[in-house]
Amino acid sequence: MAANLFPRWQTHKRVFRSAPSCLLEIRILQAESRILIAGRTRDETPRHSDEQERMTVSSWRARAGTTFQTEKRPATGSRGVVVTNHPLGSAAGSEMLLAGGNAIDATVASLFALSVVEPMMVGIFGAGFFNIRLANGQHHVIDGYSTAPAAATEDMYTPVADSGPDYLKSVGDLGSIGHLSVGVPGSLKSWCEALEKWGTMPLADVMAPAIRFATRGFQVREYLHDAIVQYSEIIGRFAETSATYMIGGEPLKTGDHIDRSDYARTLRAIAENGPDHLYNGPLGAIVCDYLARNGGIITMQDLAEYRTVERTPVRGTYRGYEIIGVPPPSAGGVHVIEMLNIL
Repeated sequence: MAANLFPRWQTHKRVFRSAPSCLLEIRILQAESRILIAGRTRDETPRHSDEQERMTVSSWRARAGTTFQTEKRPATGSRGVVVTNHPLGSAAGSEMLLAGGNAIDATVASLFALSVVEPMMVGIFGAGFFNIRLANGQHHVIDGYSTAPAAATEDMYTPVADSGPDYLKSVGDLGSIGHLSVGVPGSLKSWCEALEKWGTMPLADVMAPAIRFATRGFQVREYLHDAIVQYSEIIGRFAETSATYMIGGEPLKTGDHIDRSDYARTLRAIAENGPDHLYNGPLGAIVCDYLARNGGIITMQDLAEYRTVERTPVRGTYRGYEIIGVPPPSAGGVHVIEMLNIL
């Protein structure tokens, strides 16, 4: 069984794991000072413009703005591999596999762990999609995206401009920052539903690593530090958030210890009571009361009526390989298939 939260990884896995490397590798021929597609001989190389001919490898690399050197050792596994953006996220998933769990158990454990160590990217009040392939070959997509509260109106945000890139920005940032910007969360429900349908381990066991990390705290990594610095002005507007991430008004530094014991208590309650602790229980009541006191509009009815949607994945091909992605409202699956077929 294999499970993925995002369609991009499934796409890359199918193409790069299965295809012969000679078809996919782009070789930079330094002696020729130009880029040739692997597999073509010099005589077969298409004619380039003078500007392309003058492009050296060094200038091309500089313009690419990326690193062309592996900074980490490859990870291998004989029975499974867990890949996340944080060592503790990967450790949580690996712990489930070592305990006899399957890919769904590992995925959900990693998500809960990431909500502790990378809260700017993953959270129980967020949203997302599951792209799942079962051992029997069946594919399932769970849409756990946020929905608008019932009280939302089409004119609740005023665009900064009528056109151009600023059209997506709202006056006062009401559509992106603060209590009125919050949608009805889908993450927690989708994680728990995926675990219930296709996992093998109890929710409490799957959440145990995340609770452990939150209880004892962990070291701030550079990515979290950079996010705190980047959004320090916004974080400073919210006292409780600032108390966690900006001690004494200063952003936590890389290597600092961060205490998330308050969140650990929330996770323990969810492990005991399930997602209803948010969608039909005391956590939801606390959240809705807080939002209402600060201009938000999500109600307990919004939470209670939230439903995930199981959707049919989009399918396409790339050089003979089948690509399976998440359909709209996610743009990922459609765009990946389209971009691959433009190559």
